[in-house]
Amino acid sequence: MNGKQRIGSAAAIVFVTFALAVDLLQILLDVVVIGAVVNRIIDIVVLILFWIAFKLKGVNFTKTRALIFFGLALIELIPGVDVFPLWTIDIIAVIFLVMAEDKLGQTGEALIKNPATRQILKRGIMRGVNKTIDSQPKLRGAIERANKISVQKKSKQNRQNENIDEQKMAA
Repeated sequence: MNGKQRIGSAAAIVFVTFALAVDLLQILLDVVVIGAVVNRIIDIVVLILFWIAFKLKGVNFTKTRALIFFGLALIELIPGVDVFPLWTIDIIAVIFLVMAEDKLGQTGEALIKNPATRQILKRGIMRGVNKTIDSQPKLRGAIERANKISVQKKSKQNRQNENIDEQKMAA
């Protein structure tokens, strides 16, 4: 933290856009069922790519930052959980924490220990996620369509299960 901004606006936009694209791709792959296997591979590759990108930007993974980055990445590996935009949230959280550190001249650990700063960080991260999704109408539409397809697929599966149950009871 030498007064220099490690992640500029352009890099932040590229990182978040890539994370959004990955999240959208994973939702679509889950809809066509191949996501159960392919998404795990994508998660590992994306984890490595973002780790390298952050390291190239001079971002070291302190205890707090590593917990956020690798913790959400591990959660992303759980099948079915990848329908949530966890990569986007993960990358926005890390970027926001790095920018806050650069601006305030404190480490992430010092920022997180302060209850007031912790609340500001939480609000800023969620605001960043919402702004990013809102600023991309095509992405929002694609997410809504993917969610609608997913709900329809689950409804169809539930109806099929009910029919099977009725047939078992009738027999």
